[in-house]
Amino acid sequence: MLIGVKFCGGCNSRYNRTDEYKKIAKYFQSDSAKEKVQFEFAETEVDYDALIVLGGCLNNCASVNAYQTKSQPIIVSDDKSANIAIATIEKIQKEKTDELETSV
Repeated sequence: MLIGVKFCGGCNSRYNRTDEYKKIAKYFQSDSAKEKVQFEFAETEVDYDALIVLGGCLNNCASVNAYQTKSQPIIVSDDKSANIAIATIEKIQKEKTDELETSV
């Protein structure tokens, strides 16, 4: 599974966005994860299974229109959003697995 990661410009950060990203990435590299996930800085010409947007405040002004993703962007906007992002990625993984099993 390929996840694009987009950071906002950081003009008004109210928490450490990098720490939240590290929490998410670390979880999916741990034994707790059902499937390993590949993260990369988002590029406009790549089609991602999901896109994480790490916004520094509640404005969520980072533009995501240019990115291609198979699901709604996952918005992380505070230091409590990592667990929500993890749960959302796991849900997307399950849907993808179910879809593959159904098509076989």
